[in-house]
Amino acid sequence: MQVTPEDISGFRACVDYLSVVPSIKVHRPGGVPARPQQERNGKVIPGREEIPPKPYALVQMLDQDGNGFVPIENNQGDRDRQIQAESVRRIKERCNVVAGALATDLSTNTFSTSTIQEAIQALRTLAG
Repeated sequence: MQVTPEDISGFRACVDYLSVVPSIKVHRPGGVPARPQQERNGKVIPGREEIPPKPYALVQMLDQDGNGFVPIENNQGDRDRQIQAESVRRIKERCNVVAGALATDLSTNTFSTSTIQEAIQALRTLAG
């Protein structure tokens, strides 16, 4: 594998766009030692043979907090769509609660400003 200057500049643009301080973690999954058969509380727990370390390594990119991240292109349109999708997801989580609150308000002829504002915000978000 060959890394080009374009790869480096693209990666730098990515981490600047995501506002992360990247680090790379290379990890080889270890094995599991053998375990003899054991008896506990009158029950027999079967033994197992040794499982050797895996024949590969994992490479993970971590941010400054130790969380993994996936590099994405510096594309504001994609970021805007991601934010919009997150808003729609939150609305879907709350829609039954808001609908119930509106139904209760309607049946009691009392209206909560916060419930109405949340419904308005949800409709505006879904409208586009």
